[in-house]
Amino acid sequence: MDYVNVLAAAVAAWIWGVVWYALAAKPWAEAAGIADREPGVERKIGMIVSLVALLLVAGMMRHMFNEAGIGAVGKGALAGAGIGLFIVTSFLAMNHYWAARPVKLTLIDGIHATVGCGIIGVLLTAF
Repeated sequence: MDYVNVLAAAVAAWIWGVVWYALAAKPWAEAAGIADREPGVERKIGMIVSLVALLLVAGMMRHMFNEAGIGAVGKGALAGAGIGLFIVTSFLAMNHYWAARPVKLTLIDGIHATVGCGIIGVLLTAF
């Protein structure tokens, strides 16, 4: 059952990312410095890489939740969002700062990570 939860959580977070970046496509591309680039095969590869990465995230979060005894949906949501905000977004902020990227890029990517990890947390504890 854990494998099904991990897969469902990863797919749900991936769908969230597709929706989020569709909504934020123009400001994200501008902040990332790629607004003038035409989407090509990289986008298809990126979608696959994103799903595989989210499977790894969901799998590790499942392990962490099991070890910490996190089983309630509310705690899963809080722990997941906390991982996204305080761990993932902190690393994004450091990397974006040293790469001289705009704060807007960190905000867009940080919201994606925080909500995505929150979704994973909810689905890992919902069943």
